[in-house]
Amino acid sequence: MSSQLLGLPDNAAILVNSIVISDTNVHNYRTDPQFINLIELYPAFPPPKAYALFVINQSNQTLNVQPIGNIFNNQQYPDYSVGPSFTVSAGSSTYVTFPFENYPTNFLSVNLSYSVAPSPPAVVIIFLLVFRWV
Repeated sequence: MSSQLLGLPDNAAILVNSIVISDTNVHNYRTDPQFINLIELYPAFPPPKAYALFVINQSNQTLNVQPIGNIFNNQQYPDYSVGPSFTVSAGSSTYVTFPFENYPTNFLSVNLSYSVAPSPPAVVIIFLLVFRWV
């Protein structure tokens, strides 16, 4: 589903598109490429000032989110943590902003996991917002 169909602003993209999680494994763009994207942030002109993740956790368990980055858009290079990990309480949503100068990366994605498997399986949606102005 495109961000335009959802009525999102031009600076938004879908980072995680309705993945259903029923275990405690780590899920990311390598394990679930049909649901989780690796999105290019930089190089772009102008470079972003900040980016934000808006996370919707529809489960009955707390979701662990670790933003990850990569220099290239291929799986030959290792991912690295970008900024601090955070949690999203069961049945809630949250919005976390990262200043680009503190957490730069060329490509951005996330590692998602639950400490306790959700029952029933849970749907997770994450929107990425990129801010290019001061």
